[in-house]
Amino acid sequence: MLSLGIVAAFVIALVICLLLWRVPAFQRVLDQPNHRSMHSVPTPSSGGLGIVVGVIVALLLMGTELPALIWLPPLVLIAAVSLLDDIRHLPPALRILGQLGAVLWLFGALRDLDFVILELPVPAWAYWSVGVLGALWLINLYNFMDGMDGFAGSMALTGFSALGLLGWWQGDLVYVGLNGLIAAASLGFLVFNWPPAKIFMGDVGAVSLGLLAVFSGLLGVGEGLVSFWQFLLIFLPFWLDATVTLVKRIARRERIWEAHKSHYYQRQVHQGLDKRKVLGLEIGLMLICAGLALGLWRQAEVVQLG
Repeated sequence: MLSLGIVAAFVIALVICLLLWRVPAFQRVLDQPNHRSMHSVPTPSSGGLGIVVGVIVALLLMGTELPALIWLPPLVLIAAVSLLDDIRHLPPALRILGQLGAVLWLFGALRDLDFVILELPVPAWAYWSVGVLGALWLINLYNFMDGMDGFAGSMALTGFSALGLLGWWQGDLVYVGLNGLIAAASLGFLVFNWPPAKIFMGDVGAVSLGLLAVFSGLLGVGEGLVSFWQFLLIFLPFWLDATVTLVKRIARRERIWEAHKSHYYQRQVHQGLDKRKVLGLEIGLMLICAGLALGLWRQAEVVQLG
């Protein structure tokens, strides 16, 4: 059933993205080019729906092999709010409220797991408060970084594949299945998002992937499959760029809620470097970070065996 679910996630995402690209009746959400854009023609921008539907349907096909009730409802909630935002451009406060509801739902479902990350003498409520804020940041930074063909999809494919491999090495097929579904659906989307992109993922894809990254990280850390530092290292190309960019914009007293072209990858493209080369460099960095995170686990295993 594990293999069937992974294949189903890929095929479903692929078919939905194909329909969104080729069938005019499905092209209800188009990304119009502007001064910040890296594309020059209106492009369908709800391809992330293929990722979300692919993951959910594949999950249902796998039945009880994955803990559906833990992460399915928050995913549906945040995907619905994000899709509505893609269509109608919701006020920021309403978007954050939907994200907060999904995060709290998710944290409530995971409340029995052990999330001691740093050995600090602080009360549990402090851990959870920082955790909720951190989760909201990770969700939104994934959305912030979705601005170049193939970029966010490649990060999803690389990051969730690395997490799944960590689960495989430790014999946790549930964790392998969770991350395998997401990676496979992201690959199905990437077929149409590879530069030059025929479709974008939109908020419904980027925000949902951010939530899934948070859930996979929490689950992996809580069950001792992944260390907190491994999780951060795997997604380093995203969170570091987004965090440094935000800090710089705050220091310059810019309006951080407005669109901009300050991310590292955006600056490289606007300085004349070919988008495919920039993407290649970023994917190389993703693979290096994922490799280092996997290497940390293998090294720890060798030390334990020794």
